[in-house]
Amino acid sequence: MKKYLLFDFDGTLFDTSPGIITCMEKVIEEYDITKFSLKDLNLCIGPPLSWTFETLFGIPHEKVPEAIKYYRKFYNAGEIFHVIPYDGMEDCLQSLHESGYFLSVCSSKPMAACERILEKFSWKKYFDDVCGAIPDVGIESKEDVLEYFFSKNPDANRDNTMLIGDTKYDALGAKEFGIDFLGVSYGFGSTDEMDHIGAKAIVSSPMEVLNYIEGI
Repeated sequence: MKKYLLFDFDGTLFDTSPGIITCMEKVIEEYDITKFSLKDLNLCIGPPLSWTFETLFGIPHEKVPEAIKYYRKFYNAGEIFHVIPYDGMEDCLQSLHESGYFLSVCSSKPMAACERILEKFSWKKYFDDVCGAIPDVGIESKEDVLEYFFSKNPDANRDNTMLIGDTKYDALGAKEFGIDFLGVSYGFGSTDEMDHIGAKAIVSSPMEVLNYIEGI
């Protein structure tokens, strides 16, 4: 039985694309980004903003902090809550919580944003811990966040922990720490990439997440 269940946020718990894409479009317009196609904006959901702006958008390294500040001006003003809970996810979380699993968010999304959204939807009660990016102390990547989680929860280990997520970044993070990874196909990532990296299984809905975990 996997006692510790770590959930990614964007594309796993919530469809966060409406608010994120609106803010990304603001950045693209402000910085006159022409090398990146708007049809590929889903690629921006999941990775740290610093990587997205520098690698995908081509914003010069020295201007990335300014671009992040500009993005967050719109995000924190209201777009943060422009999200859609995946159908069946709350029932999944409630069932797992009531069954005694230790649930944690493990996301490269800023931890404060994760907590605000969970509180808005009254979901924080299902989670024993929330771990996310804390850029001021150098916690940004999925691997950084997982290391932070394990430092806070020393009883969690490779034998009793599973990460649930929707992208190759989640799969790679789980592989780095030697923990099982359950992929979900309803998010933003590629099922082929997750499968290639070593997902134990890939499921297509929150209730299939519940059924898979209960069947371990």
